[in-house]
Amino acid sequence: YLPPEQSGWERPLRTQDFLLSDDRVSGEGNQRVALYALLPHAEMVESGLGTVFGDPAAPPPVTEANGWIRLKGYAITPTATRDGQILLTLLWESLQPVATDYQVFVHLLDASGNKLAQRDGQPVQWMRPTSTWQPGEEIVDRYGLPLPQDLAQGRYTLAVGLYDPITGQRLPVSAGPASYAIELGPVEVR
Repeated sequence: YLPPEQSGWERPLRTQDFLLSDDRVSGEGNQRVALYALLPHAEMVESGLGTVFGDPAAPPPVTEANGWIRLKGYAITPTATRDGQILLTLLWESLQPVATDYQVFVHLLDASGNKLAQRDGQPVQWMRPTSTWQPGEEIVDRYGLPLPQDLAQGRYTLAVGLYDPITGQRLPVSAGPASYAIELGPVEVR
């Protein structure tokens, strides 16, 4: 058991209910408000993915997870401080219906491929399980990866992928040096 702040699992900062007047919202459905804190050293940048933090990275080659889900693009903060976090935006595309609620993993790797930090969670802060994705739909999925305080300065790699939380089985991917993870651009930690 790990306390929530040490578990590495993605979760919303705060959940709050709001009473909405009937004359302002029509139909049924959920209304959500999200609050994010911008790190002092990060700047907001407009990209094709929406608002992201830092410089948008070049999209990876078209990468599919088991032919069901495609990673179409991503944006990461190219530099981070040891006491901060790396901000990552993933752009997924659903290729066909998926029955399993896969979870996303984000790993920070050193030059030898050792995992130094991780963040796991269902897409869009647990609000868009993969079983709800419709073919052709694009999903913008954001993560903050806290960095260990004892992390040395240097260049690191981010790796992302999908796995079944019940079996632990990772979905194979069609591109990248590893058959289970997509390696994204380098990140400089200062």
